[in-house]
Amino acid sequence: MTGMDRYASRVALLLALGGLMVVLDTTVTFVAVPQLIEQFHSSLAAVQWVTSAYTLALVTVIPTAAWMIDRCGAKRVYLGALMVFLLGSAWRVWRGTSSRSSCFACCKEWAAD
Repeated sequence: MTGMDRYASRVALLLALGGLMVVLDTTVTFVAVPQLIEQFHSSLAAVQWVTSAYTLALVTVIPTAAWMIDRCGAKRVYLGALMVFLLGSAWRVWRGTSSRSSCFACCKEWAAD
């Protein structure tokens, strides 16, 4: 295996892991809906804002990410987005003790960016 093949394999692995993170996070959000309703004593409609906000955040980030890749380079944008995702997830866990579903929705939406 040449050096370029090894580099391409690493890049492919990192991209696959990033995609897996998005799929896992989305799955957790959808699976957790009944528990969110129970924990926050909210209606289904209120908790559905969490999944809607997450989906909307993903949709708005895609064109922005393409523009940023053109300006800054794919590696910098990918690593920056990964850091924002990890910080947003950590903030969501830290604020997860909140009893308000709107706070959870805000943290979840910010983590999607």
